[in-house]
Amino acid sequence: MFDYAVLDRPIVVFAPDWEEYQRIRGVYFDLRAEPPGLFTTTTAELRQALLDGSAAGPEAAKARAAFRERFCPWDDGGAAERVVREVFGPAVRDARLSVTPGCP
Repeated sequence: MFDYAVLDRPIVVFAPDWEEYQRIRGVYFDLRAEPPGLFTTTTAELRQALLDGSAAGPEAAKARAAFRERFCPWDDGGAAERVVREVFGPAVRDARLSVTPGCP
């Protein structure tokens, strides 16, 4: 979900066993409190989110934005370029980097 959240596309979490999962497996954060979109626990909630458009609605968009802000701040499409510039230093720091199609 972290990688997919970067795309800013609707996400619906379906976790009918969330309480049990938390208790047995443990979690790093409360997904119910900070979901990457809508959080559902019943098939009725899931069905509604998918059929009524709320999965792509304003509440879900707000949750996605907050999730990306917390968990994906560096995923902006420029990470590889920043690494190359940092590793290779001044020689490429100001150069315009580009990818040549077909090059390995």
